[in-house]
Amino acid sequence: MAISPQNFDGPILKIILSEAKYVDLAGLADARKTSQNQLRQTANRIFNALFVSPGRLDRDLWLARLSDLLLEGIEFKSSDKNNLDIEQWREKVRSGSLQIALSGYSHIFVTGSNESDLTSERVAIPKADYCFQEIFSRDTVRRLMLAYEAKQNLLPIRAQLGDRIPWETLQAQSPANRVTWIPTVEEIQKPESTDTEQQEDLPSFSPPLHPSTSEVELLDRSANLDNSQLPTQELAHWSNPNLSNWLQAIDKRGEPSNDDVATIWLEESTKTLKRALMGYGLQAQVLGERLTPNAGIIRLKGSDRLRLEDIEKKHSQLLTTHGLNILNTEGQPGEIVVSIARLKRQTISLRKVWSRRKINISDSSDVNLSFAIGIKEIDGEILYLNLGGSFENLEHHAPHTLIAGATGSGKSVLLQNILLDICATNSPEQAYIYLIDPKMGVDYVALSDLPHLQDGITIDRAKSQEIMDSLVEEMESRYKKFLSCKAKDLQSYNSRVAKSDRLPFIWLVHDEFAEWMLVDEYKTAVSTAVQRLGVKARAAGIYLIFAAQRPDANVLPVQLRDNLGNRLILRVESVGTSEIALGQKGAEKLLGKGHLIARLTNQPSLIYAQVPFLSDREVVDIVKMLKT
Repeated sequence: MAISPQNFDGPILKIILSEAKYVDLAGLADARKTSQNQLRQTANRIFNALFVSPGRLDRDLWLARLSDLLLEGIEFKSSDKNNLDIEQWREKVRSGSLQIALSGYSHIFVTGSNESDLTSERVAIPKADYCFQEIFSRDTVRRLMLAYEAKQNLLPIRAQLGDRIPWETLQAQSPANRVTWIPTVEEIQKPESTDTEQQEDLPSFSPPLHPSTSEVELLDRSANLDNSQLPTQELAHWSNPNLSNWLQAIDKRGEPSNDDVATIWLEESTKTLKRALMGYGLQAQVLGERLTPNAGIIRLKGSDRLRLEDIEKKHSQLLTTHGLNILNTEGQPGEIVVSIARLKRQTISLRKVWSRRKINISDSSDVNLSFAIGIKEIDGEILYLNLGGSFENLEHHAPHTLIAGATGSGKSVLLQNILLDICATNSPEQAYIYLIDPKMGVDYVALSDLPHLQDGITIDRAKSQEIMDSLVEEMESRYKKFLSCKAKDLQSYNSRVAKSDRLPFIWLVHDEFAEWMLVDEYKTAVSTAVQRLGVKARAAGIYLIFAAQRPDANVLPVQLRDNLGNRLILRVESVGTSEIALGQKGAEKLLGKGHLIARLTNQPSLIYAQVPFLSDREVVDIVKMLKT
């Protein structure tokens, strides 16, 4: 099918159908019959869809398809003021206000040496308006090929096939009027008025899809994380009352939640994605759209004509042809969620995240084991690392965690946020932290005065090995104490003993562990310690967090990898590193600067999120408050 916008006393869209066969003389009769039937069926199908009155249910779908086809390979000259631009053409086609001329040709090219009585001809095809069959003898085929080679016009050769020359006349007509098959709810409930009568002749359009109330709230949460007040019950759960005052004094003038440029970009990206998918022959029904700090989230209705793998196969084409950088496609019940990278990302403040976060403290436990690590892209809610149990619609996660990310990915910021969260929501008596950093602790100098840190920041390999050995001993000692008072875990034990006998929860945080894992002795010691802690440490209240830039197979042995059940993976340098750290590819496509994929134990799928940012000045302020 070829489409051609033309002007004949006004704009007309010319549609030409072509069906061709190349046969020898013996197969000519069958080829003529088959080709006629194929062209007739196609032409009648399009004719009935567009022109039969009353208009059919699929009339709008066919017009929309024709409108989208105008984007493919058609150049419009903008210099002529009488010409319509492409969007005007497309709008006229979609609305049915443009006349359409439909015609078709069946071309039969004959080869072989025996064609004694064959004459080239053009005949009208029965029961198919304005459709013709053209028969080209071997001699005529030869003349066509020579004309092609010489880049000559082929119409004079075709004109000799018969007296009637179809392309010199047009038979254009308007599509059938659109029919409203059932009244809308508004029409049923709407009282009669003169305004309604005046609008009867206008096309009926469905109202644009607006996000639900919950989606509007989520958009505001993810883009402008700003609560006016902390809930009263949350104020007492911070480890220092100064933190509550600091959070309540937050500047509420932050960046606008939905600036015009980003909104326009999201609308255009949605239209582009829809046109592209329809151009690939895929269904593209948009259910909703919203902005996140990193992306535009577009929700599409899933069906047999639009599957997750259909979009994944087109990632490269969508980027190079349509300028859409697809970050992720995720399947949800009845829909497919597509994330497209924003042109300009938005920074999230950790202070604003904390101002609306919840602290997982209950009557049965006065220790918080749920830590805010980011903002989920799928719904704008806070992503918690739940070490103590299910919380805020997230499952109970594994006790030990791997963090990976290349330079500039935001790994140190994420680790710093977790450390501050532990200290801000638990007292120094409730939470001990052992922080190990082979890089001399330069990334965590501002945290060195935290009262929760045991022995400051460890920068010596031998000392690090001693700490891990001591934690194994501490774990065994705690199990003996649990047995003596018939407690199943640390929380149960602390609830049964005097306050002075309660034991703290312990975190071992090891940054850049890959550097020392190149030493065989250290590698063996760490693997052994983690393997022993992996099974029994949760109940003992001991948690491990290991972080590295490149946790490849040489520095992340299988035993260690299997015991670090939670994976918080930022942008990595290669597919191979992503497959080791995350267990699959994808992390190499992240945007950096805190863009995160979380694979958390018991969660059914990967979670994309953005890590909040805290300025150096704010880090210093928090540490000072926690010291007092």
